[in-house]
Amino acid sequence: MQGSSSSSCVNPSLAVAPAPPVPGADGPPARRIVVAHRLPLRASPDPDSPFGFAFSLDPDALSLQLSRGLPAPVTYIGTLPASAEFKIVPPDELDGYLLEHFSCLPVHLDGDRHAEFYDGFCKHYLWPLLHYMLPFMPPDVVGRLRFDAASYRAFIAANRQFADRVIQVISPDAGDLVIVHDYHLWALPTFLRRKCPRAGVGFFLHSPFPSAEIFRSVPVRNELLRGLLNADLVGFHTFDYAHQFVSCCLRLLGISNTSLHDHMGINYLGRTVLVKIFSVGVDMGQLRAALASPEAAAKAREIAEAYRGRVIMVGVDDVDLFKGVGLKLLALEKMLEAHNDMIRQVVLVQINNPARSRGRDVAAVRVETRRIEQRINNRFGVDDLIVTIDGPVPMCEKVAYYAAADCCVVSAVRDGLNRIPYFYTVCREEAPGARKSGAVVLSEFAGCSASLGGAIRVNPWNPEALAEAMRAAVTMGAEEKQARHRANYSYLSAHDVAAWARSFDEALQVACRDHSAMRFVGLGFGMSYRAAAVRPSFQMLTAERVRPAYRRAARRLILLGYDGAMVPELLDEGKRAPSGEVLRLLDELWSRDDSWQVSNEHQLASGTGWEAVAERAMRQYTEATHGSYMEMKETAMAWHYQNADPVLGPCQAKELHDHLVGVLADEPASVAMGSYTVEVNPQGVSKGVAVEGLLAAMARRGKAPDLVLCAGDGEADEVMFAAVARAARAGCGELLPAGASVFACTVGKRASEAAFYVDEPADVVGLLAALVSR
Repeated sequence: MQGSSSSSCVNPSLAVAPAPPVPGADGPPARRIVVAHRLPLRASPDPDSPFGFAFSLDPDALSLQLSRGLPAPVTYIGTLPASAEFKIVPPDELDGYLLEHFSCLPVHLDGDRHAEFYDGFCKHYLWPLLHYMLPFMPPDVVGRLRFDAASYRAFIAANRQFADRVIQVISPDAGDLVIVHDYHLWALPTFLRRKCPRAGVGFFLHSPFPSAEIFRSVPVRNELLRGLLNADLVGFHTFDYAHQFVSCCLRLLGISNTSLHDHMGINYLGRTVLVKIFSVGVDMGQLRAALASPEAAAKAREIAEAYRGRVIMVGVDDVDLFKGVGLKLLALEKMLEAHNDMIRQVVLVQINNPARSRGRDVAAVRVETRRIEQRINNRFGVDDLIVTIDGPVPMCEKVAYYAAADCCVVSAVRDGLNRIPYFYTVCREEAPGARKSGAVVLSEFAGCSASLGGAIRVNPWNPEALAEAMRAAVTMGAEEKQARHRANYSYLSAHDVAAWARSFDEALQVACRDHSAMRFVGLGFGMSYRAAAVRPSFQMLTAERVRPAYRRAARRLILLGYDGAMVPELLDEGKRAPSGEVLRLLDELWSRDDSWQVSNEHQLASGTGWEAVAERAMRQYTEATHGSYMEMKETAMAWHYQNADPVLGPCQAKELHDHLVGVLADEPASVAMGSYTVEVNPQGVSKGVAVEGLLAAMARRGKAPDLVLCAGDGEADEVMFAAVARAARAGCGELLPAGASVFACTVGKRASEAAFYVDEPADVVGLLAALVSR
């Protein structure tokens, strides 16, 4: 732990942030700071401009569209448009001009760093991995897919520059929130949390999130996972991606999921990181404006004339490995092989968006698709059976193709969302004179397949199935086509970009709701940095703090946990004996010759039957879960799974817990989940009840303690801490005398009812040794 700062945005070398003052009601409105790789700007050469370019907002920019429903004001942070990025010297006047006129603050990356950051690490390493590609894939297929330390350093340095820009404008005490878009800025939450611990940070991943088996191949996997956990909210397109992120946190970091205000989350160092699914829609206003433009009308007339009497199929894809354009063309070939009568009846218009990066893999995709296209056109003797249009194609022309097409085909083999079917559906509904029907053939590996109930879902790796789906789409009856279209449009009209923004913003506010009551303790450096959230009064317990009260106390109550509190978490039942040092300290505190008083009130009652039921269930789960074991206590029985598989163990624990709750529902027993345990106790038994009984018994004898020291590490100890705190608040001799010294201490920095912490079990033993030393 390092020093504290007087403000909530701190110097990076300072790691503790105090609680902020309450913002005044008449203060400035809370700002939303939207951070993406690129600013939502267009730049066109202009010799009359002092900057050499004329700037305007880019209506196609996703970061701009996804801000439609955010409360004002909104500030955008990102790099300049590629057309202007390295062609002007970025004077301070440019930053001021863009901030004043467009609410945009540029991040100026030099050319080499930007290339290493974006093309090197993001597009040629991280992006393929997120799309389920492993490093051992053949290099002739994917190029060089291996971790490069220099590219990673550029990635980190670029994210640090983005964080510096955010720090310039953010005011967390005024309620400002930061919304970070996509994997390019994966490390940004870490640097924001370090420099501004109380910042409210939401991160949305627009790409897939792979399984733990894929993600664990990343050499810096833990740093990247902790990067997202430094945010307050992490959003995904689909349940699968969210589930795989949570699974990675469990399997690779040992951090399990929890809940926050009835939402799924991950308990991370005293903070609950909210994990949610958000459906990204389309900008209805932008599409309607594009459809109503003269350019769209002219292009619609051109399309109608060029393909009169033919069924139009449309595909719009980026040029990359995962869009499956080659699979689409091969499926079309199979469809025509089986149905020769359709050869002159259909046309596939394939629009290729510009590649987002350079490399051998992109060139290979271009060559392959062009070769397949030419072969198919030559084979069937129709020059325009497949028509390829290489972009960029402006939106006012794309919407004309969407509106004219009878069918839209998406054959991606892995995709975060893919909004192409969304654009197509809206255009078929909203275009002037629209037919209000349309068919969508959609890969089940695209994220949007979960939301479009009217689409024909298909596995694109099965060429026969894809060919049959395409034929079904172009031969579908009008009534079915209209019904499927209505199902898709109904969903999209309720989930546009403004709905996404409102939903994300509301969730981020929920995730940050408790920030004002938190104190953040910084741990680690660089990408290993994390911030533990603790109560404002939470502090390390030292012997110097306890010893004076211990020396002057006439009656002391010392309550000590064992597993994880005085000794490290036990791995198996054969290593339960305390060490010689621990036994010596206990002899110092309590003479082994003194008589022990055992409470029989809550011992396991025999003859009721519930013990046998619980024991039988625990034994079954012990046999089925390698590394787990049972413990028979005097007043309870427990099933331990800390040494089991990190994914299977918690699943088995939840299943055992639910089973025991059901079979013991009518028995005088309670079931609880603790730290790597499932425990069954007689009803009414807990550490809190035990502490209250001890305090009451001592008070009845006129020997209420004037010092209470308790230490523990698990959830079961929290009720003990709470009971001690209640007794201290009551005061005036009920259970504790006025002025009694109370030291409730948890092992490890985490959210706790205790007011103090130590780092590890050895610190508890050291504290006791210091107290009993002469």
